Amino acid sequence: MKRSLTVLFAFGLMLCADCRTSTAEGAVAEVKGIVFCQVHDHPDGRSGMHMEQFRIIRRPTKARICSLIPARPDGKLTDLTGDKFISAVMPDLSYDATKVIFAAKKDPKDDFNIYEINLDGGGLRQITRDMAECTDPYYLPNGRIVFSSAKPGFRDEYDRDPCRLLFSCNPDGSDVDQLTFNLSTDSATIVLHDGRLLFTSWQHHAEHQGEAGVFAICTCNPDGTVFTMFTGNAREANNTKSYAQQLADGRVVFVDSAGHRHYNSGGLSAVGMEKPLTNRTILTPGMIYNGHNRAGRYASPYPLPDGGMICSYSPGRGTGSLYDDPYEEIHMGIYDFDFKAGRAGKLIFDDPDAQDVDPLAIYVRTPPPIIPSLIDRSQETGTFLCVDSYLSDRKPSNRAVIGSLPPAEPGTIKRVRVLEGFGVEDTNMKKHRSTVIDMLQMTFGSNNNSGNNFEQRRIVGYAPCEPDGSFHVEVPADTTLALQMLDEKGMSIETQLTWVWVRPGEKRMCVGCHEDREMALPNFDCMAMSKRPHFVAPPPEERRTVDFRRDIMPIIDKKCATSGCHDSATKKGDLNLGGGFELVFHRKGRSGYTINAAFFNQAYESLLDANSARVGRLVISGAAKYSPLIWRIYGEKLAYTDARNPYTAEIKQMPPGESLTDAEKTLFVEWVDLGAQWDNIPAEDDLPGYDADQSGALAKAAAEMVKRVIADPELAFKTRCNECHNMRYIIAARNKKKVKADWLETLERMNQKRRGWIHDSEMPSITAHVLKHYFNKPK
Repeated sequence: MKRSLTVLFAFGLMLCADCRTSTAEGAVAEVKGIVFCQVHDHPDGRSGMHMEQFRIIRRPTKARICSLIPARPDGKLTDLTGDKFISAVMPDLSYDATKVIFAAKKDPKDDFNIYEINLDGGGLRQITRDMAECTDPYYLPNGRIVFSSAKPGFRDEYDRDPCRLLFSCNPDGSDVDQLTFNLSTDSATIVLHDGRLLFTSWQHHAEHQGEAGVFAICTCNPDGTVFTMFTGNAREANNTKSYAQQLADGRVVFVDSAGHRHYNSGGLSAVGMEKPLTNRTILTPGMIYNGHNRAGRYASPYPLPDGGMICSYSPGRGTGSLYDDPYEEIHMGIYDFDFKAGRAGKLIFDDPDAQDVDPLAIYVRTPPPIIPSLIDRSQETGTFLCVDSYLSDRKPSNRAVIGSLPPAEPGTIKRVRVLEGFGVEDTNMKKHRSTVIDMLQMTFGSNNNSGNNFEQRRIVGYAPCEPDGSFHVEVPADTTLALQMLDEKGMSIETQLTWVWVRPGEKRMCVGCHEDREMALPNFDCMAMSKRPHFVAPPPEERRTVDFRRDIMPIIDKKCATSGCHDSATKKGDLNLGGGFELVFHRKGRSGYTINAAFFNQAYESLLDANSARVGRLVISGAAKYSPLIWRIYGEKLAYTDARNPYTAEIKQMPPGESLTDAEKTLFVEWVDLGAQWDNIPAEDDLPGYDADQSGALAKAAAEMVKRVIADPELAFKTRCNECHNMRYIIAARNKKKVKADWLETLERMNQKRRGWIHDSEMPSITAHVLKHYFNKPK
């Protein structure tokens, strides 16, 4: 399902270099100069470039668009945008090389909008208006313009920067059409030689391939139909792929960077148009992709008509992917690229006081072919046809976390669950807080709607899966969707981790579920192909959510948190589900990060508790079949445990005696499969949750409390020690079988390290408490 084709897609790959780079038969277009973006350094000499993964994530505050004619160090430098803007970035050239389109803003309070200017500096005009932040413009061969915009109005799944998706419009800014539907960002679009759009897509969906997600290069038609992966979604998953361009010989070259936080730069790699998922070639072999290197950083490749390439390059020392090295001095100049040597070649231009990026060679290009639109505006739906959901390139695994599930066994898939994803709009900041880390299964960029990194999702509906693994569904158009394959109990076997969509009237076909995406469609008629698509497109008000507070907590209160069982007093099995809806206040996270807020109640926190690797003990978010909580509800082990967090307790049905009803079991399964969210209602509501004022009052009271000496040994231990070092850390220390002297040495070291935090009079009682409860006395 990650690679989707359309039944009507019949456009061949047109890779003739001459039609892209020549103005006449056999004549190579003349390069007259370059257009580029110049980002000024700060007065103290620091680079104006921000250390992040996308140029659209952080826009420089002082930048301009310049031309250099001819393209050599002594060429004439012209400031095209001058004092018209405080920042002008991301240029693109018209096919006739007479106009430049770019993103810019005139005032610090303005959003970036799309503008156009003649190459001689005249004819400035604004294109976009009232479209929020607009970046990454590119000319389409049909005369329209594609760009990335924050108009959707919600936050992305990780960084919580405004999400930006692809739109197109007429040259005057009219007839705006949204092309992509993602809960993270799509940007940096170009047009391939065959007329398709090629763009960088942030694929985060519940920590896909890591907490920051992956940055894949994708394609779609200029109308947003036929979305598919091009390269980088699974293989070399830790590398960020961006700034893609197509060379004259048809290869696609891109910036290939380890991790994120890399000044939008790194090494350069290329893939061919045949099997782009597997034929990656590193163009800069001197680069070390993880860790320190002295080969510099590359950015902004751009093709030349003779088959060459120019790029931005910083020759200084590079750093690792996850931290800022104070010794790195990023300084981008513009160079020819030497393919034979695998490094920057002849210098074209370098301003010692600025970063020179996004170079475009000025030459006339023949526009790519225009792909006719597949959209039927009279329709409100589209269809997905999957030939065989058992086809997969995955291998058996002992990792039962979302994204690592093994392929489904033939005969096990019974139904398909269609999900709709929502972005968080942050309309009421007193009820919303992002960047919540260091508790439960949450990472950087989490928010208080969930104890993990899942966004709000609701069930659009269910459809049958045929015995041969095929299915055919009619789904709502222009909607952010994902599919789950379900077993006979309605539990997810496979979860699609790429947000997909159909445009109105679009008919899409895929080969399998996480199949070899370079495999041809099997030459047979599947069972679903002969049937009408199953309708799974109810109106939004009929699409169902499963919310912990509204749907799950009443069951827990009635049947689980009862006296003598999992109530706050008994905590049977060391599981506390009591306390009702009273929210749990946290001053610190498990590693000492300051939280100072109350987000969830005790029952939710107990169920979403995780180990240091953020793997859930009882709930594997997004995978009910692999969650011990669900095993206990059904009274049987339904799958293996995650090897990083084995569950060894005996599986007994809970509640004992009288089990939950089938409807109640289904609610728990759906809740976990949808991401085990606390708040899964896509609107403001009056149900219990985070309140900034309440959390502030609790933080003030807690701060006053910890200033005083705490006489109770257990409370002193929890406050002074347990707030930073959670119980699993302490129990692990106990299991190392330290002798008494080791414990005393550790406690004294912490006392010295946290002088002022632990009161002198508290140390004896804390020491006695630790030795009594956590020191394994020799037998």
